Amino acid sequence: MQNGVDLQRNEFASEEELKSYLIALVIEYCSKMNEIEEDIYKKRKLVETEALFKEYKERYTPLIQTYATDKKRVHNYHRSYGKPTYYDGMENPLKISVTFINKNRAEIYFARAPTRWRDFDLSFVVLRKKDVWRIDGVKTHRGCLDKWSASIL
Repeated sequence: MQNGVDLQRNEFASEEELKSYLIALVIEYCSKMNEIEEDIYKKRKLVETEALFKEYKERYTPLIQTYATDKKRVHNYHRSYGKPTYYDGMENPLKISVTFINKNRAEIYFARAPTRWRDFDLSFVVLRKKDVWRIDGVKTHRGCLDKWSASIL
């Protein structure tokens, strides 16, 4: 799997450089997930549903293993795909902010332009483990609600 982001990188000249790296890490993951989801969606009328979900899982599992922490995930696989994709709009969000909770934990918030099909923002929890940064989880927030909800990565 070819990556634009150096996933082993662990030295940064400044906090701003680290923030840029973390944003790029999340966007690269989301872009790759979008590619898979778009491809699966195109096949929906040609391939039986269970076979599609099997292929979907086989294709995104290596992404999770590459970009995410190794924690056990309660919901370990997606059971939906569509158009627009789940991470649609991540490449051009309205706003991005990075907040460091501590030296090993950050939250990257993406405000996306609402559309008829997409009405929630995303916040990714990113952790530094064994000196490398990985995505640990994602939360969604709908503008009409006060709380964030855990989502499937």
